[in-house]
Amino acid sequence: MTGYLRNYWYLAAWSHEVAGEPVGRTFFDQPVVIFRTEAGEVAVLDDVCPHRFAALHPGRILGDAIECPYHGLRFGADGACVHSPFSDKPPRAQRVRSYPVVETDGFIWFWYGDPELAAGTPVPDLSEVRQTPTTELIRIHNHMNADFMLGLDNLLEGSHVGFLHRDSFSQGTDELAQLFINGDYNSYEEGGRVYSCWQFSETPSDYVKTYWQAPAICVIEKGQDHSIPPKPRRMIGLHLFTPETEKSAHYFAVEAFDPEQDPPGYGEMIAELTQKAFLEEDVATLEQIQRNMGDVDLLDSGALLLSIDGATYRARRAYRKLLAEQEEARLKEVVDA
Repeated sequence: MTGYLRNYWYLAAWSHEVAGEPVGRTFFDQPVVIFRTEAGEVAVLDDVCPHRFAALHPGRILGDAIECPYHGLRFGADGACVHSPFSDKPPRAQRVRSYPVVETDGFIWFWYGDPELAAGTPVPDLSEVRQTPTTELIRIHNHMNADFMLGLDNLLEGSHVGFLHRDSFSQGTDELAQLFINGDYNSYEEGGRVYSCWQFSETPSDYVKTYWQAPAICVIEKGQDHSIPPKPRRMIGLHLFTPETEKSAHYFAVEAFDPEQDPPGYGEMIAELTQKAFLEEDVATLEQIQRNMGDVDLLDSGALLLSIDGATYRARRAYRKLLAEQEEARLKEVVDA
């Protein structure tokens, strides 16, 4: 990894993760605290008090402010100091950096870049995985000690499911591996997205299509499940990454299912199976890959290139191009200042 794309919305947490207690996380090498005021507003601040640099996330929520657990200074959702126990007038000039936040459909988004650009940029439209009367959502959050780009590589190359997930999704068989071996693959770019597509038979619904959207969103669409007999239906999975450091990331995922079509207990079974696949198979493998690759970017690694790697390399090149454009814009601002 060679840098972060800044002027984008990133996922900070699921709404249900931010309830009574503040949540401490690290994004882009910076510790932050996520908390909900008593009025219900979500705030994301740097997790450091400007007085003695203590972490804020162990503190209490009092009204619309978070209290530093060290000396009792309190900071509002905008980062301003609103109370000092040692002064009648709080030192409002002392601020903690705050980030623009949008909460919608169970997602808590924060803006990492120039805050003046946030208001004019809508959060990603992920309405296709919105909770509906006929759709239940399983929301997952994991941590991995690997570059988030390795997670994107993994999702854009779907055939690994038949091999890496043999014990989970393939239930100890080679059926899914054979499905991909016999399938037709292609990748393309359209509308700022990179698509990875598998067609498994002449049946139109027998496909898997994945797209990547900058900076770190993958949506996986399946045209049917592979029960016996297969049931044609559109199934959506959503995967999002937020970098913690250049070699670690937060991995969020949503799996959707239809409780009217699926048997009782299906949601619990899928949640357990998916978590096992993510932690014991995906994350474990990606962390091993990170250790083996070290600081080398895949594009510069000289890795063996297979026909199934098209979307992975397209996305890597697109991300590198966006980084170059970001740096060019930064340098222009410096020159024009």
